[in-house]
Amino acid sequence: MGAVIANLTAVGLALAVLSVPFPRGQRRAVTPPAATPLAERMPLPARSVARETIAIRTPRLAKVLEAPVAAGDGIAAGQPLLVLRDLAIAGKRAAAQDELRRLEADAAAVEARSAAARQTEARVRAEAVRRLETDYRAALQDFARWQELFDEGLLARVEYERRKQDMESRRLEAKSAREAADRLPVPDVRPESRSLAQARRMFERLDALADTFVLRAPRDAVVAEIAVSPGDTPARGAVLMLLAAPAR
Repeated sequence: MGAVIANLTAVGLALAVLSVPFPRGQRRAVTPPAATPLAERMPLPARSVARETIAIRTPRLAKVLEAPVAAGDGIAAGQPLLVLRDLAIAGKRAAAQDELRRLEADAAAVEARSAAARQTEARVRAEAVRRLETDYRAALQDFARWQELFDEGLLARVEYERRKQDMESRRLEAKSAREAADRLPVPDVRPESRSLAQARRMFERLDALADTFVLRAPRDAVVAEIAVSPGDTPARGAVLMLLAAPAR
């Protein structure tokens, strides 16, 4: 019974305190509850960006001439990454040039033999003309003596006419030989052989092709790794460079 009375007394005192009015102009202080940090109330997930690795490969056997970028560089789509020399085209061009030179040398050798033959023929003709003209001059001098004998009546007309015809024949023969030598035929311009013409066309087509090409960035990325250096000759399909780009 005493405990109950004590409890009632405590409650009454508390109510009495709360009912006491505060002085005018003052407000009762209210203690707010402790604030909970935002991070504890609503945790945020960590932000991650997915990356994609792009391998730059050579489409054919080539030699690296220049690498204008370095590892870690940010690059834009279409930017040159590597300058290479196409060894396949260069090799075919060199082979075509060698074949063309060989055929041209053969044609030059044939022409040289033809020129030598023409020179030999010219010398033979000149020698023949010289001999015929020498014979004609000798016959002309000999006929002069026969002419004197005929004029003095010491040579029969038949013999005189025979000597005269022989001299005239030699004259005409020497004249014909000289005219033929002066009209030496102009060497025919032989058409280019079929094999030589084909080799020339092949070399001209290959020579017109560019033997260098540029590998460019397919999209915006960062150079992650460069696997080659200028002077290297990677095989066809080899990885030359790795790029890191945001995943699509």
